[in-house]
Amino acid sequence: MASDSQYAVFRAVYDEERERYSELISRGKIYLTICSFFVGGLAFAFSDIFGAASSGAVALAMLAIFFFVVAFLLIIMALGVYEYERPFDPEEVIKEYERAVTAPNDASFLTSRIVDTAVATNHNATINDWRARLLQYASLLMFVGVLAGAGAVAGAIYSPPPVEPPAAGVVSAPVYREVT
Repeated sequence: MASDSQYAVFRAVYDEERERYSELISRGKIYLTICSFFVGGLAFAFSDIFGAASSGAVALAMLAIFFFVVAFLLIIMALGVYEYERPFDPEEVIKEYERAVTAPNDASFLTSRIVDTAVATNHNATINDWRARLLQYASLLMFVGVLAGAGAVAGAIYSPPPVEPPAAGVVSAPVYREVT
């Protein structure tokens, strides 16, 4: 039979998992803000990158956009509403009391609550592990997206200006640019 201190240990583990849920949601909101910031930045620089940049910079920009879109979707999945389990249903416990011939003693009540809490904790930990994994993948994709986006911006800034082709029917000598 269980004691109050044994129940307190299981309840503390359950409460830690609830706190972990809150921390994961907070982290997901931060990641969503960061992802939105960089997607907005790429959208703002979109015309510069695609208008004047080399094909390498354009490819990096497309890759960065892809990484951020996938990261955004993973973050949305991590912030989704999932079915969590509570330690026990109070109404169900009352119904058990009504059906019982004698009321359970405190030790058997605590034993039942420990089992309920352990099952709920394991179920909720599995969901929190899934959230954490999604956020880990999203953070990795955002990091790679930042690198690709930085490469695209650098390629747009440092790419030589495009050479205009000669007008139709005009023969011209090759155009040489002075390298400074």
